[in-house]
Amino acid sequence: MTGGNGHGHYLAGIVYLVAHVMLQQPFSGQTLFGGRADATVDMTRGKDDEVIAMFDMFCRNEVSRRLHLFLLSVVISAMSGPVAMAQHLFQMPQFPRSEAEDASRYKSNAPEMVVTPSRSPLDSLGCPRHTAPDQPLRSIERVSGEERGPRIAEPMVVDLIRPLGAKRGEGEVNVLGMVPLRHTSGRVNAADDPLGLVRRSPDRESVEWAPEIEYAICDGLALEFEAPMENSRLEAYKVAGQVTFGTAFHHRFIHGVQAILQYGRDSSLWTTTGLYLAGFRFNDTWSVLGMFGGRGDAFGPAATKEIELLSSVTLFADVTDRMVFGVETNLNQVIGGDTGVLFMPQVHYEIDRYWMIQGGVGARFTTGLTLPVAGFRIIREF
Repeated sequence: MTGGNGHGHYLAGIVYLVAHVMLQQPFSGQTLFGGRADATVDMTRGKDDEVIAMFDMFCRNEVSRRLHLFLLSVVISAMSGPVAMAQHLFQMPQFPRSEAEDASRYKSNAPEMVVTPSRSPLDSLGCPRHTAPDQPLRSIERVSGEERGPRIAEPMVVDLIRPLGAKRGEGEVNVLGMVPLRHTSGRVNAADDPLGLVRRSPDRESVEWAPEIEYAICDGLALEFEAPMENSRLEAYKVAGQVTFGTAFHHRFIHGVQAILQYGRDSSLWTTTGLYLAGFRFNDTWSVLGMFGGRGDAFGPAATKEIELLSSVTLFADVTDRMVFGVETNLNQVIGGDTGVLFMPQVHYEIDRYWMIQGGVGARFTTGLTLPVAGFRIIREF
């Protein structure tokens, strides 16, 4: 016998021997308490004498003695196991993690993604509370925020609000710049700047840029504020939100939605946009991200309000651990009007864990207008 069971049987054996002696040589309360022992209780005795007499009567009952001693031996046997186990607790060897325990780490096609610790119930904001700090993402684009989601980069021009599945607390600031390579202008579909970031604004034929800040307030829920500008002129205010639905097809597919509200300062027009987002990773190299939806003039002083159908498809190729090539194609079709297309080949390069630069050269097309343009985006993650 080993461990706690051996100690238990040893003690139980001692109890059994004591019981055997007791049954062969009956004892009385006098033996135990040092007092007198009679078969009956004298009502004239004191309280202590009555207790001694009652105990003596119990001890003379052989059935009661056997039952009492049997229960006592069982209790000692049961309790001795945990006691012995506690004595050897700190002598147990420390074993290395098994392969089964390591299965919680999901390995994607590039750097590994670490499953975060379990979370407690929702807090006052409806977000899971973190029981331990999450592992930081390896880099900006090498892994998505989704714990077991695919790694899919963000398009340079029409970007996401953090990667799909972004975790609570992630954030970034970035700036997009669009530099026209030649001067051209024209009015299309009642828009003064049909190829600009803000279509219903004066076309100043100069550099357009848009600083923005993005932050994930909950897992899979991120917000953005953007200020589109042309030269030093602030043209609009833009707020947006993005929700991730989840993954499918063995975590190669991820999807969500994005909603945008924009106010044009020159037109005093409110514009709303709704997009469905879907990304898919084919293999170690190739992935694709699509955005599909519509945009409409909600309210404002415009004589005619437009409704547009929007689509954006970007094909990515992971060239190295730090470099991604992409081809972004954006289309907007005004219902009852003209079509606009942006074709933008681009390259993304990660300088380090927090900094990334993106750049590309392409062209914008619409009815009667073609505008060669160079674009860039600088990203600082925090």
